[in-house]
Amino acid sequence: MDASYSAAKQSSESKTSDSRRYKRYPTQVPAFYRFCSAQGVAEEAYAHQGLAEDFSEGGFKLRGFPKANAAPQDAAGSDWHLSITLTMPDGAVVALCRICHVQLQSDADPDLSWAYGLEVIGIEALHRERLKKLCLKAKIIEATPL
Repeated sequence: MDASYSAAKQSSESKTSDSRRYKRYPTQVPAFYRFCSAQGVAEEAYAHQGLAEDFSEGGFKLRGFPKANAAPQDAAGSDWHLSITLTMPDGAVVALCRICHVQLQSDADPDLSWAYGLEVIGIEALHRERLKKLCLKAKIIEATPL
């Protein structure tokens, strides 16, 4: 059974009827990430590899390796952040993300057993444009009839 743990409550102004500000698109992109402080200072000397998916302009899901010495329920009320690099054909996207929630996926590959719900809180303009372009491409693909 999967369990989900919320890191922080979202403000009512950022919620839509489905608790998301932006529509999500089911695209997958390889990612490299490190746990870090809210200022982006790395907590680890090495990067983990994961799979980013379900994108929007404001955030996405990351399936990845568990945080060292932590359990998913530790995310509740925490101040966990990730520095993440998404590897895409049009160029990398580097962002600072706040971990909003963590879901343990017991049936997943052990290296991808944690699903992190991420909110993008720091990103340069060029990288934001690349993220928007990824969402636009996914929207076009989603709207194209087979």
